[in-house]
Amino acid sequence: MNKKYTVLCYIINGYERVHEVLESDPECEYILVTDDPNLKSRTWNVVYDESLLGMSVFDRCYSIRFNVFKYVTTDICIYIDANIEVRRPLRKLIEKMDERPYDMCMMPHPLNSTFIPEYTNWIKWRGYPVEKARKFLDVVLKAGYNLEYRSLFQGCFKIVRRGKINSDFERMTLAMLKYLGTDTEIERLDQTVYSYILNLYFSDLKILPVSEQIVRSDYMTWYWHNSDKKNLNFFMTPGKPDYKYVFNRQVECLQLL
Repeated sequence: MNKKYTVLCYIINGYERVHEVLESDPECEYILVTDDPNLKSRTWNVVYDESLLGMSVFDRCYSIRFNVFKYVTTDICIYIDANIEVRRPLRKLIEKMDERPYDMCMMPHPLNSTFIPEYTNWIKWRGYPVEKARKFLDVVLKAGYNLEYRSLFQGCFKIVRRGKINSDFERMTLAMLKYLGTDTEIERLDQTVYSYILNLYFSDLKILPVSEQIVRSDYMTWYWHNSDKKNLNFFMTPGKPDYKYVFNRQVECLQLL
């Protein structure tokens, strides 16, 4: 039968373990893209992409993340990081996407809504190079971007609809990531980059904002990387509305109950 939507994840350089789909949807195709010809799964359709070989690790990751329709047959794709387990069909999200219809579904960052605190945290806790943060900030300031503009999205989850506008957004994001990188490797921190591209050039898109609750619900489970240990670092209060900023406006984020 023809599928209505796709759930896609990737495992590159053996960084994650396979989390099998616990309850599949017959209207969904489940695709796992990899650079490992020996990777197997009982529930995911494993796609070995030989064209990824020769790229740096993050070039491989982002050439998939920002080009999902290279791999899927449907017109709408749910992207998740591979450390997120699909427990139940995600049709509710597709139904919500079709209500307006929305162009894209994004997950606002649970802690930061602007770039400076995000880079500060990456520098402090992840050893991110200060000079790389300065390079990004120099680029966006020269473009006249307001660093107080509140709209920052996470990279672990998104839903995109096939079409020119999303294709343009993803091409621009990849181009800027490559510009901010080096001769041998693309820029590592992508969520500030694609948030900037969205905020500055695509703020007229109809965005469905979702709470981080959805990956901590009966529908999905978030694990630590390459682990079967649940990530229980909640930054929202279960059972209460979750308000975040999208395009400098406070909005209520969708939860799956």
